[in-house]
Amino acid sequence: MFDFIKSITNWAIEKEEELAKQCAISVCDINEQIAKVKAKKEELIKKCKEEQDELEHLLDRLHFIKAEAMKCQENSEQKS
Repeated sequence: MFDFIKSITNWAIEKEEELAKQCAISVCDINEQIAKVKAKKEELIKKCKEEQDELEHLLDRLHFIKAEAMKCQENSEQKS
């Protein structure tokens, strides 16, 4: 599905490039599209950052759990 949307988007951009070469496209329309794409990009950057932060938090917790498990393992080995 994503590939289909990507191909349609590329097709539309190619048509707009052709229109721009023919001076048949409004700069205002292109500016609106640029603004929308920039906003979407910022939204995705924010979302990815939030997800990276969450994964980093999970990794920190897992490292703590591992350290605790290693303490238990060392204690049980010393008792043997």
